[in-house]
Amino acid sequence: MTGHTRHSTIVGVVGGMGPAATCALFQCIINKTPARSDQEHLHLLVDSDASTPDRTEAILGKGESPVPWLVRSARLLESAGASLLAMPCVTAHAFIEDIRRAVSARVLSIIQETNGYIMRNHPRVDCVGLLATDGTLKADVFAPLRSRYTLLLPSPNQQRDIMSAVYGPSGIKTVGANDAAASVLKEAAMSLVARGAQVVIAGCTEIPLALRAGAGSVPTLDTLEILAEAIVREARKQNDEAYGSRKPLSAM
Repeated sequence: MTGHTRHSTIVGVVGGMGPAATCALFQCIINKTPARSDQEHLHLLVDSDASTPDRTEAILGKGESPVPWLVRSARLLESAGASLLAMPCVTAHAFIEDIRRAVSARVLSIIQETNGYIMRNHPRVDCVGLLATDGTLKADVFAPLRSRYTLLLPSPNQQRDIMSAVYGPSGIKTVGANDAAASVLKEAAMSLVARGAQVVIAGCTEIPLALRAGAGSVPTLDTLEILAEAIVREARKQNDEAYGSRKPLSAM
């Protein structure tokens, strides 16, 4: 059929953590797909289960484990045909191996993709700042970066402010992205830069929803955008392997 491109790869999104970040990932995937028609976009399934227990609370021993919810979502997506899975929640990556053991579909890691992104795009960087949740820091989710970079974390006081900006009464998860949260996050990012960070990772997928101005003189890495790029790249690679090499969509 004219203008129709077959796709073998179905991408599944283990979402709902939170819903706004899941929605933002979907938009990022659309934006980063070099498509010139509806039919050239990826086949995407989203399971946005917002009832999944809070990941930070679980890691800190204050709440129920999210693993049964994450595994159920991954299996649901796989049973619907997804062969490539992704999670737009950084803290949930503390449990990624539980998910990988439960399904045969490939599960992308936002941590591995962020590491690779820095290596490719900022090869001279050796000091990285990290803005993340208490759960992500407690579980040391970004540990793979420590073998290559000095990883700078906010001070305890700044970390409390970051958690309030994400979870508090006026936080991003509570009322959505807002100027007050953005101001707190920008101040924390600038502090990391002042201490020597050459890039700052927005290591919670809610953070880029508010932190639009970035950290001034150094790049602020949007983990949602990095994950979206990886999804598009890997899905198209699987399609090419299934149907044989073809011209890039942007050249069609």
